[in-house]
Amino acid sequence: MEKTRAIISGIVKDGVIVPQGDIKLPEGTYVNIIILDIPYELQSEFEAWEIASDEDFAEFEKALIAEEGE
Repeated sequence: MEKTRAIISGIVKDGVIVPQGDIKLPEGTYVNIIILDIPYELQSEFEAWEIASDEDFAEFEKALIAEEGE
């Protein structure tokens, strides 16, 4: 079965991506998010994550899980 693709524009509101227009997607639909206009602050954060090693990321995840458990 051939996969089809569609472009759905959206905007972030209160940290949630909201599709623009009357789009009805079935539950469980897999989507990719491509950010077209990355703010400078976010771009710097992305670059920092790319530089971080896998060990650093694992430590961050452990700390995050510990904070959630408090």
